[in-house]
Amino acid sequence: MNITPLQWLLLTEIEPIARVRQVTGRGRSTVWRWATGRSFPERQDAERLIELYGATQLDHNGCYEATKVIEDDVARALGLLNHKSETPAE
Repeated sequence: MNITPLQWLLLTEIEPIARVRQVTGRGRSTVWRWATGRSFPERQDAERLIELYGATQLDHNGCYEATKVIEDDVARALGLLNHKSETPAE
């Protein structure tokens, strides 16, 4: 399964979600939608996230392009795959 680098950073909580919310001014549900790939940050939010994580960990493409490959068992553990099937969670 491919996910964005931003999803990986959010799902593995490299920075506490509370800090992400503080920096972007967004609520938990918005950040969760970014983490699960259901929506993507607006440009201004992406710029704030890049500042937070640093350009070595995240760039603009990393907010929007699914370039990080993870195994299905990892995706399932992160809540990205249904436990009953191999399809992405909805």
